[in-house]
Amino acid sequence: MPNKVMIALVGRARSGKDTFYSILKSIKPDYVRLSFAAELKVLVAKTLDITVEELEAQKENYRHYLIFAGKIFRE
Repeated sequence: MPNKVMIALVGRARSGKDTFYSILKSIKPDYVRLSFAAELKVLVAKTLDITVEELEAQKENYRHYLIFAGKIFRE
């Protein structure tokens, strides 16, 4: 099995994490992006009985749920 490389990026919103991934993906097409926030959105949406698309469309209305859930999982 070949060695796997993991790159972790952290930063505030709009700090360039997605831009970095876009550039990396253009250089290394086999790299995969994993997102803590994406899984968190799925969990919160299921808990609230809405779709992730609905959550995204009204993110400001659900932001406090996302923040709360994120804090719990960080502990």
